[in-house]
Amino acid sequence: MAEMVGASEAETLRRFTVDEYHLMARVGVLSADERVELIDGQVQRLSPKGRRHVLATRRLFDFFARTLEGRASAYKEDPHVLSKLDSEPEPDVLVCSNPDVEAYGTPSTSPLLVIEVADS
Repeated sequence: MAEMVGASEAETLRRFTVDEYHLMARVGVLSADERVELIDGQVQRLSPKGRRHVLATRRLFDFFARTLEGRASAYKEDPHVLSKLDSEPEPDVLVCSNPDVEAYGTPSTSPLLVIEVADS
């Protein structure tokens, strides 16, 4: 029974594009302090960051930024524009070669490495 409700619910979801997602932020539908990302057209809440998550993310970012300097770029918890127009994930650490920084200031090249850190 739950599967039937889930399927019906999925059919009625309104999916958003990256441009619509940015518009929601500009006009205040999404507040600046909300921890969300756009995945497959859906605005998803991000989990709260614990101390271990923050430390691990910082160490990974520092390592890749220092090690790859001049050859690739490392980003920490920044939005990444995918080729799909309905997703803008914010991975904990992202490594890109020759990033193309767009108007939003986000890397838009294919990633070389994507890291998500989890406390559990």
